[in-house]
Amino acid sequence: MIVMYALFFIVGALLSWLLFIASGLADKNKNGEGMAISLHQLRTPVTKIKWIFDELSSEHPDNAPGLIAHGQTISGEMLSIINDTLTEAALDNKRKKFQFKKGDLHNLVDDIVKNYNFLAEQKGITISMITPDTKIPPFVFDKDKITLAIRNLLDNAISYTQKNGTVEITVRPSNGLAQIIIKDSGIGIPKEHLPNLFKKFSRAENAKKFSEQGSGLGLYIVKSIINGHRGMIFVQSTEGKGTTVTIELPLDLETKYGDLCS
Repeated sequence: MIVMYALFFIVGALLSWLLFIASGLADKNKNGEGMAISLHQLRTPVTKIKWIFDELSSEHPDNAPGLIAHGQTISGEMLSIINDTLTEAALDNKRKKFQFKKGDLHNLVDDIVKNYNFLAEQKGITISMITPDTKIPPFVFDKDKITLAIRNLLDNAISYTQKNGTVEITVRPSNGLAQIIIKDSGIGIPKEHLPNLFKKFSRAENAKKFSEQGSGLGLYIVKSIINGHRGMIFVQSTEGKGTTVTIELPLDLETKYGDLCS
């Protein structure tokens, strides 16, 4: 009981902070990109709280105590608010100039994956990062936006993969490109939906049945970010077997598109 009350205290504090952030996004004089980054940092702990309540609820499937059920509802609502506000901020910010700086993609992806270990474990999913012996040298990219893109893809991979499934992330160089490959053993995407995958508000029917949550904007945002890097994104998927998403970013962005990086 003490643990549950502590969780409610945390949820209340996070909700107050979230409302402050949301009001800031409504103020056009605020830095929308900074708000988006803050929301992303908030989304992971809120997701953890929600999954804790989900786990508590699953231990009492027939008659979950009112406190647990209430906490489950509140945390779910918070997560929806964060995702919706974050999506709007990202759509706004995609029109703004990218902040290109030289960075280490391996370290960036490794840090992101570590933040998802707990969430994957709670769902009974094995998540792993594969790094070949030949690493990608530091190159120019927008750290915040690439982080947003990878998190969106990992959110999808974990959300639509069943218990005992796997999610693998590979980061490797390939013919002057940096490749990020996210492969899952989840529900997959129906063949007829693949042409609409990157359109606004697009969600496959099997995804809607598997999970009610989702705005259908995640992949649209990811593609916008990759296009802003003059990169490419490819999706291979078989319904019922899983999905592989491959991102390719040019290592010579600064040389070929110097005007973007100035």
